[in-house]
Amino acid sequence: MTQEGLLGKNFIKIGRFDPSSKTCSVCGNVYHELSRDEKEWTCKKCNTQHDRDINAAQNIIDFAFTNMDFKKGRDYPIEAHTSLVYG
Repeated sequence: MTQEGLLGKNFIKIGRFDPSSKTCSVCGNVYHELSRDEKEWTCKKCNTQHDRDINAAQNIIDFAFTNMDFKKGRDYPIEAHTSLVYG
């Protein structure tokens, strides 16, 4: 995206290797064994069934807003590195 495309907008970047697909969006447990061809998985800690892409999208929001006033109601910390870029 060009610099002109970012004018007047906030851009939040999460870490490239943050485990968005592997982290349970309900309890925060990380499923390290998740393979690329698994599109659905069940959390071993809380038994929540996840669609890989939907779960990742929920986690990306949480990773991006971890250190801001907006919270989704999580009661556990998410370790993520974010950077805020203003254009």
